[in-house]
Amino acid sequence: FFGRPAGLLVLKGKTQPTAVYEPLEDTNIEPAWMAAYRDAYERLERGDATAEEAFTAVIRHWPHDPLAAYHLQRLRRGESGVMITLADK
Repeated sequence: FFGRPAGLLVLKGKTQPTAVYEPLEDTNIEPAWMAAYRDAYERLERGDATAEEAFTAVIRHWPHDPLAAYHLQRLRRGESGVMITLADK
């Protein structure tokens, strides 16, 4: 399996999170992009205050990265960490 972490999802009606990954084709991956995303995600996971800055840098260099944009939006709304609770099915 080749992919990147998306977060820990808590589905509606559940209490235990499920680790979720975005599958990727390893033939189309830029090493710098993957390293930048992983660094930003690890900061988010640690609760590091510089996670927003790191995701901003990812989006600046790779503006069509929807997962990085999602995490950046979460941080700008005041959310933190990789735990994502889904309200709907």
